[in-house]
Amino acid sequence: MYARLREILAAIIARHPSHRGGAGASELIVRLIRHIDGTVQQLAPTFSEYARGARLADRRLISARSPGAFLRAQSTHPGVGFICWPNNPTGDLWSADFVSAASKAGPLVVDLAYAPLCDPHHAAAIEAAAVAAYRLYSPNKAFGLTACAARTSSRRERSTPCQPGAQLGDRPRRSRAARVRDRTAGAPLARARDAQLKRWRARLARSLEQLGLSVRESLPRSFGKGRHATHVSAP
Repeated sequence: MYARLREILAAIIARHPSHRGGAGASELIVRLIRHIDGTVQQLAPTFSEYARGARLADRRLISARSPGAFLRAQSTHPGVGFICWPNNPTGDLWSADFVSAASKAGPLVVDLAYAPLCDPHHAAAIEAAAVAAYRLYSPNKAFGLTACAARTSSRRERSTPCQPGAQLGDRPRRSRAARVRDRTAGAPLARARDAQLKRWRARLARSLEQLGLSVRESLPRSFGKGRHATHVSAP
């Protein structure tokens, strides 16, 4: 039944059933870091989960500030590198030549979470350049479902066990009594903060509607109970 479920899900997101799924970006990133020995390289500024994964795995983090520096870091500090394409949060579209060179220089992860939002021909060129790299896909981004945890990882040439080691969650377990005390003590501040956020959200919604955009509220899981997210779309 599990194999059949993988086939159905793979068909929905147009991926091969052998691609490995994960409960969001954090899980797959940490699994890859733990699976590959050495340092973690990133092209900063970029998605914060790469650095967080390095901390969870107790790995050294090298933050390069240019493609050339990233390639040098791969040579001098072997490990696993992360390239986000297009980059989050800067939107940089790293060249296919750079992605290809980085994939040949050492273990590389190309995060294609937002690639479906780019020109399909450009994205296809990056896919081809990253053929020897691990590739992360996030179908929820392509469909605008940013609150839903859904990530897949694939590598065409060599499969990766990505066996989970210790528990991936890094949030310390606290007693229920301690959590209740914290909520009670911070309740007045939380109410004031939530009221201010509500006013800001109302102003934002009015401004967006004046631009002719459709605005609706939803309750995504990642924001917790009582927290809403604004979804904007063209009329």
